[in-house]
Amino acid sequence: MEDLFNPSSVALVGVRGEQLSVGFNALLNLVHHSYQGRIYPVTPRHEELLGMPCYPDLASLPEVPDLVMILVNHRRAVDVLEACGSMGIKNAVIVAGGYKEYGEGRELEVRIKGICQKYGIRLVGPNTLGFANVKGGVWPFFWHMKTKPGSVALLSQSGGVGLTVAHLLYEEGVGLSKWIGVGNRTVLEFADYMEYLVTDHETRTVGLFVEGTEDGRRFFQASRRLAAVKPVAVYKVGEAEEVDRAAQTHTGSLAGSKSVYSGAFRQAGVVEASSPRELAIALKSLDMLPLPGGNRLCLLTFTAGPSIVAMDKLLSLGWKIHSLSDGAREEIYRIIGEKTPVDIDNPVDMTGPGFLPEVYAPVARLLLKEPFDAYLFFWGFNPNVRIPVEELLILKGDTKKPVVMVLLGVGSREVEEERERLQERGIPVFSTPEDGARALGFLLARRRLMEVRGWLT
Repeated sequence: MEDLFNPSSVALVGVRGEQLSVGFNALLNLVHHSYQGRIYPVTPRHEELLGMPCYPDLASLPEVPDLVMILVNHRRAVDVLEACGSMGIKNAVIVAGGYKEYGEGRELEVRIKGICQKYGIRLVGPNTLGFANVKGGVWPFFWHMKTKPGSVALLSQSGGVGLTVAHLLYEEGVGLSKWIGVGNRTVLEFADYMEYLVTDHETRTVGLFVEGTEDGRRFFQASRRLAAVKPVAVYKVGEAEEVDRAAQTHTGSLAGSKSVYSGAFRQAGVVEASSPRELAIALKSLDMLPLPGGNRLCLLTFTAGPSIVAMDKLLSLGWKIHSLSDGAREEIYRIIGEKTPVDIDNPVDMTGPGFLPEVYAPVARLLLKEPFDAYLFFWGFNPNVRIPVEELLILKGDTKKPVVMVLLGVGSREVEEERERLQERGIPVFSTPEDGARALGFLLARRRLMEVRGWLT
């Protein structure tokens, strides 16, 4: 699989010069993302594209490419794949749909599988946007996707859902190691990619969007092997009968019973999300945070409402909100002023005095020394008062406990620099109490799954 994701040369068969064509966008992606290998546009329509010479067919290439992206229609793609095999090409992507998800295409897909078995071809798709090795700059991918290099790998059975999750992650300041559109999975299954990601040093966390699979046993065995060493989060669709039919016409998959899948995910140690946004939150949390030692949580705020909203969600997710010790309460009163009209407990609401960094930071330092397993800090944005980033970074350096930050009343772009600095040091930042609570919920779910399976060291 290393040759697939890190090819020294890529040929694009069926590339065209029209700006809106699938092939031109695939070529543009390779160039735009500074692919360091050799690129061979294959088309009889043009002599050159983007300053690169074009070749009329695969046989006229100066070398046998490591990877071929097949951009022609579903019937011609079969013949091109046969030509790839006869030349000794071992890696290919077929973009076109119209195979097992569509009546007359089922026979064509059988032929594709036979060709790949005959020649030993690793095939991504068909019916896929392609894939992106983001860190490696390899983008045999024909659509636009805004992302940055990171350590999250995303496998999606749907291009649209996969792009949605990638965009949500980008908005949350999270980058990708790889984005893979598995498509119809004619040759390479979810399990093949997951087995590769077990040892992929660029990937720390894995996300899946799943419609269905025909080889459930292998899927869950691979999920379990991967989840034993790296956090895995999944968003599975397909409860209603109508959804099952829609999945079959989309990627030819059997969606199956969602409740059965959910039980199997738990057995495999995989954390489950219920929407693209939840999947993005889970991946951000699992990628940035260490696991908590238990379920004792402390909340720090100077505005009570958001902490109450978060607390309602946190309790349902298994967190315990224990009271502060008498000594901690006394010390907090000393910091914020003993005459402050507030009853200090957990959540720790400092009211007005807490809106000053020189008050907020000492209280946070005190709480980090208390016997809690994780922390949820709130800060209300005001352009006239600085966010206590420096203090929080110093405090985070003194603890290995997970700390989540919720920045209220502000868009991510307004605090982009502060958010990036915090997240680079392992303090994920969210914009709503619910998202902060969900992030901690996924973290606790991961710990419990590992604990049950004896994976904690």
